[in-house]
Amino acid sequence: MKKGITDVMIVFAFILILTIIILLVLSFFGYNLLDKIAEMVTGALRGIAGFFTNLFGFLK
Repeated sequence: MKKGITDVMIVFAFILILTIIILLVLSFFGYNLLDKIAEMVTGALRGIAGFFTNLFGFLK
């Protein structure tokens, strides 16, 4: 079960890094979607962080 949790964390980290790279490329080319996308990413990250906080709190 621990290995599964680690895999999920790696996948979330990869998605986060990929999202940041995409945002940097879009901002480099002058697309001004950053405000809307930043709000969505912030909300998603808060949800993910809350999920892991609850998960690890439950496992201890």
